[in-house]
Amino acid sequence: MPKVSIIVPNYNHASFLKERLDAVFNQTFQDFEVILLDDASTDNSVSILNEYAKDKRVTHFIINKKNSGSPFKQWKKALELAQGDYIWIAETDDYSSTMFLSKVMEAFNHSSNPDIVFVGTTNVNEFNEGIGNSSRIERKYKDLFSKNFNIEGKVFLEKFLPNFCVIRNMSSAVFKKSVGTLGVKNVEEFKVIGDFYFWVYLCSINCNFFYLSEKLNFMRNHSKTVRRNKSLSLLKDKEYKKIHKEVVRRNVFNFKVLSILVKYYIKKKIV
Repeated sequence: MPKVSIIVPNYNHASFLKERLDAVFNQTFQDFEVILLDDASTDNSVSILNEYAKDKRVTHFIINKKNSGSPFKQWKKALELAQGDYIWIAETDDYSSTMFLSKVMEAFNHSSNPDIVFVGTTNVNEFNEGIGNSSRIERKYKDLFSKNFNIEGKVFLEKFLPNFCVIRNMSSAVFKKSVGTLGVKNVEEFKVIGDFYFWVYLCSINCNFFYLSEKLNFMRNHSKTVRRNKSLSLLKDKEYKKIHKEVVRRNVFNFKVLSILVKYYIKKKIV
């Protein structure tokens, strides 16, 4: 049985695919399987994926005949197929250091017994040029993010809500399958920020997080991202509100967190 299941969900990222897949297959940590998924791409993604699918480490290659309408449906499908104890969802518009998995798997041996390990992320543009190493949250908490740390989920939730963007994207994290199968149950209800729901849910059940400060993940800023699409950005705000309501319903908030959310809604005019 493989130690790690690497899930690669793709839709129309042909121009980025080779760089992503080369980084996956050339990891220094090699105890893994790869699950490739394509959500009815209209570019030449499938021809590229077909070449990599010949690798014996690929255990599943699924091509949808019709687009699912949500990348998070692909996540759920792949998690049901995954055989590994740990999951890495390697999004195809990002890429990583070839040392990513080896460093992350070492971090899982930390005394805090983390359920999730996430790493430092560098922003790059479509041409792989660095455009800034830190997010707004990372800059705000510069001292914290300059070093490794571990944190309980409920503390994490309180500290970084309402924009839980500390985990920059799914590609920057690896999580235990045992907790991932819980977090992914309702993720397909979202079209834009299912990853936010996923992390908030895992915080609400008080999973342990470990941050590895080394910059091992590269997040690409390109024309098809949510921030570049006005309609998706509006949907994003609605989905934030839906997620916050769900967590409130689960009675995990204290007064401090509720106050933070109210201020956020007023600012965004989505009360």
